[in-house]
Amino acid sequence: MTERTYKSYKLKFKFSFDQPLSLPKYYNSVLQGFFYKNMDPILASILHEVGFVYNHRKFKLFTFSKIFGKIKEKNENNILFHPPNVHVYFSTPITTHMKSIAMSLLKKERLLMHKQYVFLSEVEVLEEEIESEEITVVCLSPIVVYRTPEGSRRHIYLSPFEEQFYAMLKSNLMKKYELVYGKRYTEDIEIAPVNTNRIYKKKIVFKGTLITAWEGLFKIKAKRDMLKVGLECGLGVKNSAGFGCIAKIRKKEHA
Repeated sequence: MTERTYKSYKLKFKFSFDQPLSLPKYYNSVLQGFFYKNMDPILASILHEVGFVYNHRKFKLFTFSKIFGKIKEKNENNILFHPPNVHVYFSTPITTHMKSIAMSLLKKERLLMHKQYVFLSEVEVLEEEIESEEITVVCLSPIVVYRTPEGSRRHIYLSPFEEQFYAMLKSNLMKKYELVYGKRYTEDIEIAPVNTNRIYKKKIVFKGTLITAWEGLFKIKAKRDMLKVGLECGLGVKNSAGFGCIAKIRKKEHA
């Protein structure tokens, strides 16, 4: 019996502008707000207020990358992107949500990003075929993993040099899998570093909170439907704030 083919999908949005685009150095909240404001209003409200609930925890089941573009200037407060464009990746396992945000953005002649007008010059649907039960992924935005000691509200951020980092990544993926497919994942998952280094450590301020996150290359072994969940939902927590967005590396790119 031939095994079912699985493919994951991402949207690549290219935004154009004539003058340098000025954003805060830590622009995750700006980009998150931009996506919410440019979704269908009902969908945005449902995702923001309700989401997908698992044991009293809310998951949004979408993620987006950092901004890719030519940086003209960067200081301790702001980052300036050089014209003519930048691009951002967006992914979700919910097809209707992906279509909704693409159509909402396409309908608008111009878009407001941090009080500056940008234009959606291109939307590309990227297809990643999952050919085996082992893939290598690269971070398009850094991964956040933390634990909260019992009775405390303080987060202890974990690094790829700690075993618990991978245990919590796997636990988080299994919850997302159950939300996406409506059933538990009962097979093995292995997540291991391919290329991690202290230089991949990122400190990002999000809505007044200092977050420690990590980039790098990672190898994931799991059933193909689980790999699809990871590629479309993202790894770790705070995905809807622009963390944990990953992409599959082709074998020839990794060779």
